[in-house]
Amino acid sequence: MPAMNPSRYDQTTIALHWFTALSVVVLWLIGQTADWLPRGAANQFVWSIHVALGLALALVLVGRIFWRAFAGMRLPAPGTPTLQILTKAVHYSLWVLLVVVAALGVVDAFVSRIQSLSSREPASAWRPKSQKVPHRVARARG
Repeated sequence: MPAMNPSRYDQTTIALHWFTALSVVVLWLIGQTADWLPRGAANQFVWSIHVALGLALALVLVGRIFWRAFAGMRLPAPGTPTLQILTKAVHYSLWVLLVVVAALGVVDAFVSRIQSLSSREPASAWRPKSQKVPHRVARARG
């Protein structure tokens, strides 16, 4: 086993970090542009990719949390005590945001799937957000 360099993260931590970063960018891009496609098979395919990648990201986040807690390398904190506190606050804030967004995405995917199964209209399980809201509002009103 190669010697660990204390000034560098281990390969697993680096790989998990970059998978997370790239997934967030791709998911955001899909979320912003998928509605540009006309309704149909291509649109459903893109939203299915979005959901599958989102679920993969959620699983990787759980893995990252366990890896960091039990096996991952932690580097010494740089700078002054004030900078160290600020760095930790930002780091944990980003973690909380990632987990909350991933959890909300997973909940939305399952709720949408359940609603499409119980609906009488033929609907995609992974409808774009802009098409889900009016349906939910109409159901709540009436």
